[in-house]
Amino acid sequence: MGWLRLVRKFAYRIRRCRTLCVALCEHGLSFMDNACSRLTCFEISLENASDQHASTVGEEIAREIVRAVREALTCSEGDESRALKITKEFFRLNPPEFTGGVEPLEAESWLEQVTKTLDILRVTDEGLRVSLASFLLKREVGYWWKYVSSTVGTTWVAITEAFWAKYFPPSTRERLRKQFVELRQGMTPLAQFEAQFTSSSRFAPELVATEEWRCIEFEEKLHDEIKGKVVGCMHRNYHTLVEAAAHVEATNLKMDQDERERAITTSPIA
Repeated sequence: MGWLRLVRKFAYRIRRCRTLCVALCEHGLSFMDNACSRLTCFEISLENASDQHASTVGEEIAREIVRAVREALTCSEGDESRALKITKEFFRLNPPEFTGGVEPLEAESWLEQVTKTLDILRVTDEGLRVSLASFLLKREVGYWWKYVSSTVGTTWVAITEAFWAKYFPPSTRERLRKQFVELRQGMTPLAQFEAQFTSSSRFAPELVATEEWRCIEFEEKLHDEIKGKVVGCMHRNYHTLVEAAAHVEATNLKMDQDERERAITTSPIA
């Protein structure tokens, strides 16, 4: 039966094409799956079909194949076009490269900026996220990722976990946590101290897990002159507490300035 041989030939080629379609979008791949399943059913039905019926079925199969392949390729081209557009936009935003170094906060900052850029562009495809991010790993970091990716895989979770383990290990996190625990205002201006407090608190999230705990932790680290005047107010809103502390600091500075001016005014003239 000529049509049966032709169908089997198409079936073989379509199934080989399906293997190549793994890299296509899920929508396009579903069409190839559908074509393969239809071909299997048609092959079985053709085993006992008459030549006239086989001809009709064969024509239907040919139309099915053309439709499936066209739609799969169209979807693939759409994905490729979108990936190219995202790639151009990603590099247009000039994301920073990472070349390694001993400062862990630089590593943290790099990964945070790259992640934000990918999120802004709504890059959800894991393969594309990994490709774009890994392209920014230069020098020894690039060699490191080339080696690590062959052992941990190339998913987004794999690359971020491997990156944290290499450049922001638990020992570093513990050191930064200890720095936050020991942080005190001292003679640092309140605005600068508050910025340090906010930035460092991420390394000890359990100490500032609630608004109340954050307020208590901030109060304890204030200069004694400021702390003595705000603790009794029992502020449990962080922004209100910071404003109150800033007001106390400004008042103290004004009093100190007035005192110095009076001292100059009342001092005997030589």
